[in-house]
Amino acid sequence: MNDLVDRLMAPIERLVVAAEQLIARMMSVPTDRTNRLRGRLGELATARRLRAWSVMLIAGFWLSVVGAPAKGFWDFSEFYTAGRLVGGPALMNVLDIVRLEVSLGLSSVPFVYTPAFAWLFVPVSGLPYALAGWLVMASMLVLLMLAVEIGRRVLGLDWRVALVGALAWPPATVAIVTDQTSTLGLLLMAVACVGLVKGGKWELLTGLAVAGLAYKLPLALPLLGLLVLRCKWKALAAACAGLTVVYLLSVAATGGDWSWPGGWLASANQVVALDTVNQWQSISLTETLGGSPFVYAGLALLGLALLPGLRARPIQEAAAVAMVAGLIISPHALFYDATLALPAIAMLGRRSIPLYILAGLWPLGYVIGFQPLAFGLAIWLVSETRLIGRREAWAKQSERAASLPTAATATA
Repeated sequence: MNDLVDRLMAPIERLVVAAEQLIARMMSVPTDRTNRLRGRLGELATARRLRAWSVMLIAGFWLSVVGAPAKGFWDFSEFYTAGRLVGGPALMNVLDIVRLEVSLGLSSVPFVYTPAFAWLFVPVSGLPYALAGWLVMASMLVLLMLAVEIGRRVLGLDWRVALVGALAWPPATVAIVTDQTSTLGLLLMAVACVGLVKGGKWELLTGLAVAGLAYKLPLALPLLGLLVLRCKWKALAAACAGLTVVYLLSVAATGGDWSWPGGWLASANQVVALDTVNQWQSISLTETLGGSPFVYAGLALLGLALLPGLRARPIQEAAAVAMVAGLIISPHALFYDATLALPAIAMLGRRSIPLYILAGLWPLGYVIGFQPLAFGLAIWLVSETRLIGRREAWAKQSERAASLPTAATATA
């Protein structure tokens, strides 16, 4: 099976290497004047102009904050009404949620998260809707800043690069502006990575953070798989304990319904099946391509190709790659969920592709669809994860080959 994966990935990896070499040549300023286009691109890639491009991205997307009240704070209605329905069976009934939203004059957005997650919105559900919307938006921005500060320390990034990169990353901006909760997931992921890097008792913190990610179950599954793959049993035990607490909180949120997972799955499947309006902004290949056996076979091969890198790479990089893989195979992941791809974006920006290129390309999804971009990012990550190990092996072989003549000469 490994030989099959290697053969399938070989042409893709050659393409990735060629693309990286092309980007490197385009970003360098040649000493001669034989390639003026390459020289001009290189001159454009100055630090000042890159900062200007990032500021343009930030301004372009964050200006939409002004229109939030006119749009009813987009998706916030689902969380506002869920906070009001906590403690009763109506929380698991899509029709009851929509009826309440309509009666309050809000947009109809069903709540399909884990029931325990609704407890977080109880404090704001009694406030006027506009005030609650602004408070949640501000809170999500604060969570993004915390996630950036924690994550950039784990990944070894300069704070300026991390801050500007996060603010210029369109999915993160859209998540905050639309009152979505992806920045909470990013913070939990950053906390999980801290525990994995420090090890020891800190792994208990990792387990609890992974359990917290179960507010949207597909976000927790890839990290649970990584804990098993890397034999982090202490973190896994803490995650199981945390998931038990999530289950009990969900029982309370649904008015004592111990069988809530069945109703929750039924509601989620119903929403995914009927949500054709938002399919254009999906980054999930399983949702876009359907449940064909060929799709799942291809994704399984993609997972097999990732396994060596997930075992060998630094744990924080493995977690970043695993999260992107989880988004790709999730049954329902939309544009703003790519906020959780930020650590992987930072990793790629440090190793092969400049961060501003990735941030600048993402808005093309409005034209060509976000699935090609998400799939391209996943393929690049898989290839990069595999190539990193191979490059290190190649470097060691080169060092040995370079030392052989010296050793022979010394013997002579």
